[in-house]
Parts: sequence; C-alpha cells; structure tokens
Amino acid sequence: MIEKSWSSRSSEYPSHPSAVGVRIGKDRQWRPRKNSTLKPQENAKWTKHKWCLFISAALALCYGMMILVYSTNIWRKTTPHALLLTTTNPSALTLMLLSGLVLTLTALLGLISTHLSSRPLLTLYALFLWPALLALLSVAYTAYRHTTFALPARVEHSWRTYYTQSGRSVVQDVLGCCGYLTPRDMAEPSTVCPGISGVPLPGCKGKLLDMQREWLGALWVAAFGVAGIHIIVVITALLCANHVTSRFGQGVMPRGYWDDGKLGTKGAEKDGEKRGVARPGMVRTKEGGTFREDRK
Repeated sequence: MIEKSWSSRSSEYPSHPSAVGVRIGKDRQWRPRKNSTLKPQENAKWTKHKWCLFISAALALCYGMMILVYSTNIWRKTTPHALLLTTTNPSALTLMLLSGLVLTLTALLGLISTHLSSRPLLTLYALFLWPALLALLSVAYTAYRHTTFALPARVEHSWRTYYTQSGRSVVQDVLGCCGYLTPRDMAEPSTVCPGISGVPLPGCKGKLLDMQREWLGALWVAAFGVAGIHIIVVITALLCANHVTSRFGQGVMPRGYWDDGKLGTKGAEKDGEKRGVARPGMVRTKEGGTFREDRK
C-alpha cells in the first residue's frame, strides 16, 4: 500500500526518494526532514507545456473578448448601423453574445488554472472548451445558412411577417429607401419616407439584400476562422493539461524505493538519514502521553 507522507504539499516537491516519506512496516512511516536542503522545483520554472497552455488560453481570451464587446456594442444600439442589425439579425447577434460570454469565462478559467498549476481546474477548462466551440459553430452555421439558402425569400418574408412598424421605419431611415419593392409596398411613415405618394425613393429590397449578404457573409467567414483557431486551442489543452508541472502522476514514490523492513528499525533509520528523511518526533496524545509516530 502506498501512502505519501503529506498530501497538501505533494504538488510542490519532485517525486524524489528523499522528498517523499518512506513507509516502514505496517504502521510506521518516515517524514521528510523539515530543515532539508530540498526546495520546491516544480513551480519555480514554467514548463513548455505550461507556456503553451498559457498562450492558448490568452489567445482564447482575446477573441472571446472581441466577440463579446462587438456584440454588446451592437445590442446597445449606439449607432444607426447597430440599430439596423438588431432589427434584421437578432438571432445571429444573440448567438454571438452567448458565444463571446462562454469563450471569455472559459479562457479566464484556463488562465487561472494554468497559473495555479491545478490539474483538476485544467480538466474543467478542457471540458468547457467544447461548448465554446459549439457556440462558435452555431454562429457560423446560422450566418452561412441565412446567406446561402433562399436569402431573398427570407428577407421578404421577414419584412412582411416579422418586422414591426418601427422595425421597417428603422430600415427605411438607415438605408434611405421606402417600402419593400416600391414606396407603395408596405411602407411605413419615417424620416426619409414621410408619405406614400410622390416619394422618389426606391424600395428597400435591393439595399437590404446587399447589406445582409455583406454582413452575414463576413460573419460566417470570421466565425469559421475563429472556430479553426479554437480547435487548435482545444488540442493544446488536451495535450498539455496533464503536463503543466514536471511531476508525474500524483507524485507517489515508486515501489523500488520502498523499505521492505529487511534493514530493521536501526538500519531503516540510517537509510532514512542517508536519503535525507528525518526521524519522526514525539507526538502528544489527548490523554497527555507521548509517542513516536513510527512506532506503535
């Protein structure tokens, strides 16, 4: 049976025979010397795997924040173009906002867990990268589907069915048009379209289709590109999360370094001293007595 001499600090010391307690007998155990010359080595120098994790998480944080800030500014409707986009593409903007939020939180988790060299947190980070990838792909596929499959029919159906009166007025004011096909085709009174008769402006069909093709086309190309970068981040997390420190596994001493009891108590003590393992001190019990931890 393997038992480490301490568990809370096992991640700070290398798996060296003189850094881990030696199990002697059934209920006897050595502990490392408190004034030993051994020093923490794992966290003193970052491994190349840890640097790869840190850079990939920082990269994910960058494009996650960019998506989050861009979609938030559009939903705030600070510009006429943003007001137009919230009217014509609410579903794509909602998916963008959610994906940016998931990416940002996941990347922050990755940076924190990398800095702490915490393998359980890095496991969660690698797990949460998959929902973030699905969120990016949902944005890309939604924009690609709206652009490629029956965009004119979709835009016309939205104008006649989903757009409200204020929504049609916003489209007319931003694009400088009146009505859908002609000023007499479901036009709404607005700044550029005050009345139905005598309006020299064209319908909004052509300008609205051009705007949708341009914005949705740029969106799905950018989203698929970011998804490709995110796949590299996922692969990096899967390959490097378990190597964030130089410690192998849980830092348990190999069986070859165990003491099988053949040396005897005195021999084990001398061997422990050679390995830099201190003799356990006296421990006081609740009843007031004392005993040594390596003896019954």
